Amino acid sequence: MTRYTHQSRHTLLRSRIDTLLFLILLFHLFQGTGWACDCGAPPTPRNELQVYDAVFLGTSHWKGESKLDPVEFQVEKAWKGVAGKIITVYGAAGDCSEIFDNNVSYLVYAFRLKKGKGYYTDHCARNSPAKFAEVEMKVLNWAVSGLTETEILKKLLDDWINREDSHIRYQAIILIHEMIAVHKVQVPTFKKPSQKTINALEDMARSNLYKVNSAANVILKLFKMK
Repeated sequence: MTRYTHQSRHTLLRSRIDTLLFLILLFHLFQGTGWACDCGAPPTPRNELQVYDAVFLGTSHWKGESKLDPVEFQVEKAWKGVAGKIITVYGAAGDCSEIFDNNVSYLVYAFRLKKGKGYYTDHCARNSPAKFAEVEMKVLNWAVSGLTETEILKKLLDDWINREDSHIRYQAIILIHEMIAVHKVQVPTFKKPSQKTINALEDMARSNLYKVNSAANVILKLFKMK
């Protein structure tokens, strides 16, 4: 029978919790690329800030009795296009309709309705529960302040990918991969990553989790070029 010390049990439990959090994060990050609605790779947060009429953080409140009815958001923070504290968001029709749970804080990207009041969004927008978009909201802050894509990428590589909180590190890794591999953002000079970060990336590169191993491998190759 295998015996575990108190420290090894704690390490094993921490590893399992991190893996579970990572799987939950991936589900939400990639929900916009489902089979029913072909969205393709999402543009960067900075790009989407320029495209959408409203980008905000808000808590959802159903106006009807189902998830398919318009959703009223109590705005907590706005990066673009929202003046008041309450905003109504409609979902697009068909397979691309976005569905929001009730009483949940979301990061939302929406277009203004051409006729009538309110906004609309769909499943292909970078909408996400706030707890899975902490790093993306930092990126929006940097974008509003005028930073370029390359300057944003440098901040992610220098700091956020090295955070001790694995939940934050995972978010940073996914954003970095999108910017480098998908959108071909020019890679800046950056600090040497911590050994913990290298170890975490190597573990991810060996995994068979959806899109994770490719993301980790791309970033590891970048680090090895240092």
